[in-house]
Amino acid sequence: MRITSLLLLLLAGAALAEGEDDLAGMTAQLAAALDTGSVADAQAALSKIPGLYAKGTEEQQKAAVETVGKAAKADDLTVRHGAFAALGTIRAKGTSKYLAKWLSPPKNFKGEIPLSYIEAIRAAGQIADASTLATLEDLSDHNDLAIAEVATQALGGFKDLPTKRRKALALDLVNRLEQLAATPRRKWSEEVATRKATLGAATTAALRGLTGKDYQTVEGWRKWKETAETKADPFES
Repeated sequence: MRITSLLLLLLAGAALAEGEDDLAGMTAQLAAALDTGSVADAQAALSKIPGLYAKGTEEQQKAAVETVGKAAKADDLTVRHGAFAALGTIRAKGTSKYLAKWLSPPKNFKGEIPLSYIEAIRAAGQIADASTLATLEDLSDHNDLAIAEVATQALGGFKDLPTKRRKALALDLVNRLEQLAATPRRKWSEEVATRKATLGAATTAALRGLTGKDYQTVEGWRKWKETAETKADPFES
């Protein structure tokens, strides 16, 4: 164990022993766990850091995000995915950079899809950084249905976009929903039918998150679109 790791572990332990279950202490615990390879300690810290984040100082928040970002590169999947989830919950600006490696999946997979792609896309939707919007839109039409589904759902997290861009995204999603529900000229194959049904449900979920509305049918969303197209801000109460 390196001296720095030991010091971090001692500091984290001292803070917790005194009942100071604070952001600095948890960040120190996570840093020590990453250095020593303690999966259990890393998991524990990652589960607590998001709840402590808002109470930390700006400096503590920066240190926490950087340390969670390091955890996002961990070889252990539970630690890596725990870091993705923590970043998604914290939703700090610019943190989607820690997910970048996993937001570029190949078009086709040979064998099973690495779960890290799914978890990173999910977290990107929670962070909802405008810089990842185009990437998620592309992924929402990915060849692999699991990736396309989670990327489509992720679009519902972008409710804080500027109104004009949010409106454009919502209208595009309604258009997609209409296309997915369109009556085919000939019977779809089971694979195509499954894809359309899955992405239709994901698109509806995204629209609910993006608009705050809860229409139960495609026709309901079509009517909303017709009204929304005439308004500068269709999201006003």
